[in-house]
Amino acid sequence: MEVIIYSGTGEREVLLQQITDGIIMRRRMRLMSLHPAVPRSAEELKKLIKPDRGYLVIADAVSCSDWKSVIDEISALYRRVSFCIVSDSAENAVYAVNSLRGVCGYIDSSADGFEPRFESVLTGIYRRVITVCGGIMAFDGDGFLKIISYSDIYYIETIKQQHRCTIYHKNGTDTMRADISKLITELDERFEITRSSTIANLSEVKRIDDGLMFFEDDIFCSVTPSRLGGIRRIMRSQTVHR
Repeated sequence: MEVIIYSGTGEREVLLQQITDGIIMRRRMRLMSLHPAVPRSAEELKKLIKPDRGYLVIADAVSCSDWKSVIDEISALYRRVSFCIVSDSAENAVYAVNSLRGVCGYIDSSADGFEPRFESVLTGIYRRVITVCGGIMAFDGDGFLKIISYSDIYYIETIKQQHRCTIYHKNGTDTMRADISKLITELDERFEITRSSTIANLSEVKRIDDGLMFFEDDIFCSVTPSRLGGIRRIMRSQTVHR
């Protein structure tokens, strides 16, 4: 999910970008990235949005007088765009929750403790992203974030000396920044480590021959002998419970 700051002034823009980027880095929110562009109108915002990608727009009601109409217009056009409102007015919070579609958070900027409140709200939104995305967030060939459904993934393999992984899936390949040993703890029961550098989706395996797991005739990954017996047992168990 890309995070876009919608602000009316340069000073507020810099402040919100710095706070947002700091939270994403400090909390290691690998499913979020801060978009470098800062739109100042609905038209500029629409130019940044790709219909097949997810976005969180942090709309600064303090510096943008048109924030209500912008949210109305964008929410009507794009179902994958959510808004978090930054405001110093309780009335704005009530209006946003009761009258606008697509609003998923509100940050009160009127009192001390603005940054901790900002972090708390953004962290809550991030948890929901992890829960509902139903897949892995990765970078496509153009450098944009996308969600790859678990059911579409064949296997994931480390790219040597880059701290990145390649995801092999039904629609091609994409990359993500991840450590295999940590990534496996975030995936569901369909996924198992087949070797130190590879995670496979066992539900998509068609056959195993000579230490190779085949997903299609020309798509396969290797499995170490020490893991082969355990993986066969898991696959038999998954077949029984389908």
